[in-house]
Amino acid sequence: MTTSGTTTYSVNESEIIQDAFETAEIYAAGETVSTNDYSLARRKLNMLAKQLSGSTDFSTGMKLWARKTGYLFLAKDTGTYSIGPSGDHCTESYSQTTLSASVAGGAGTITVASATGIATTYYIGVELDNGSIQWTTVNGAPVGTVVTLTASLTGAASSGNVVFCYQTKARNPLELLSVVRRNKSGQDTPVAFDMSVAEYEAIADKSADGTPSRLYWEHGLTNSSIKLDVQPDTPTDVLRIVFLSPAEDYSAITGTLEYP
Repeated sequence: MTTSGTTTYSVNESEIIQDAFETAEIYAAGETVSTNDYSLARRKLNMLAKQLSGSTDFSTGMKLWARKTGYLFLAKDTGTYSIGPSGDHCTESYSQTTLSASVAGGAGTITVASATGIATTYYIGVELDNGSIQWTTVNGAPVGTVVTLTASLTGAASSGNVVFCYQTKARNPLELLSVVRRNKSGQDTPVAFDMSVAEYEAIADKSADGTPSRLYWEHGLTNSSIKLDVQPDTPTDVLRIVFLSPAEDYSAITGTLEYP
């Protein structure tokens, strides 16, 4: 017996909607679904997909596909962050390297140890000697290991300082599953994310510096908010956040689902 040897079969939006109407015997096999009926079915498909993203719908297996990992870059003297498509610097994938040569304030280019993962228009963060991370974007493709910045550095940066780079900001989390604080050497330390709004508001000095160990998280419509128990004194640390993500919107007849 000859088998296909493949396991990648999937369906797109149009096929799901067509099958639903044919199974319900509203349309005969192969009959064209009307524009109004298709619009209705697309809305229902999006509603179902969003419902399956949460944790209270009993569709346990689906969570493997809704689970994402985000990386929130911390900032000196900043205890509150916004996560989402228009939020602060948080992404689902990034590259990390170091400066291979010192640069003075006002420099428009930097030389890095490795340009892998760095491309034009990407966000790039450079650790300055004053302890902060300056964010700008990459202006043009790197030439070897020389990277041109859209905005010049506002301070000096020494050889060995950290450089972060990423393409797009993370999705807006629906629910947090775990949080750890990762230092520039890649070592992780757990961060509790069970703080209530009352506990956060009870913190007397919200501008105190230190090493974050707890956070308060609040889901928002476009971006979500994270409030730390202290302002980070090590801005090269990154919060690694595992979260449940809302399913992508379905808006094209050939679009495939995020779920298997």
